[in-house]
Amino acid sequence: MEDKIEKIFKLLSKWYKYPKYQLERRLDIFFSIYLPEILKERGIYIDIDDIFPEFPLKKENNQSTNADYAIFENKDDEVTLYLVELKTEMNSIGISQTDYYKKAQKKDLIDILGEIIEIQKNSRQWKKYDKLLENIEKRYNFIKSNFKVAGKKNKWVINDNKSNILGNIKIIYIVPNNEKDKLLKEENNFQVIYFDDIIKLIENKYKDKLSKEFCSLLKELKKGV
Repeated sequence: MEDKIEKIFKLLSKWYKYPKYQLERRLDIFFSIYLPEILKERGIYIDIDDIFPEFPLKKENNQSTNADYAIFENKDDEVTLYLVELKTEMNSIGISQTDYYKKAQKKDLIDILGEIIEIQKNSRQWKKYDKLLENIEKRYNFIKSNFKVAGKKNKWVINDNKSNILGNIKIIYIVPNNEKDKLLKEENNFQVIYFDDIIKLIENKYKDKLSKEFCSLLKELKKGV
């Protein structure tokens, strides 16, 4: 009988070649398992509970977009927010997205948290925004709720006692190869992590089935469709 892990990755390898299949949405959970160690190689020290997937970011038209991951690092009494964008195809990296991240990088963490609070006030999915904000509150205490009643929308504010430690925003792209280095690194000063870096780290440290199949798929994605 075919191993279930093998079957999952065989299907991913087959399906990502179809035009509407969004591979990033399926692989993000696998990347998240290794992200703390991947970032440690870059001098960024986090725990897996510091990772928040599909992190909402406010756009100018009062709508929102999402970073694939938001990662908070508390180091030397200053908190840095890393917005991480995962790409499995190089041709999906566009100027409109990098321009948005370039603007986000000029903000500070107080701005980003304030914008999420604003989105929560106006969203029909306010319960999910409450859950996100509750988990940020529990883990870091950057924000607090002035109104908590079961089944009612919470009223969130920045915790003034913590505002002095809220620092900068930094952008990281995780990509198959270095084709877009000029756009990402030279023009926008983003940090870039290549699949080769991840493959090397995982293969040197892990021999389990999941890690082997994950690396095999990353090697395939490096080559493109």
